[in-house]
Amino acid sequence: MLNNWADVFPPRASPNEPLVKRSFILARARRCVRQRGVMPNLILADHHNRGDVIGAVATLNGVGGPPTS
Repeated sequence: MLNNWADVFPPRASPNEPLVKRSFILARARRCVRQRGVMPNLILADHHNRGDVIGAVATLNGVGGPPTS
């Protein structure tokens, strides 16, 4: 499990926005692989709708990104 949020209370969107970018999540997940030898299979994030959490997870799973509509 990869906990991916800013440790602020109450939770606010602005401190979390850099943390939900695809590049940030991919880098953290790949660091888990290097440091622990396992890929996280659950990524938790606050304010996922402000970034590309779903796209990052799709990349990690080797599938296409979210559907566009």
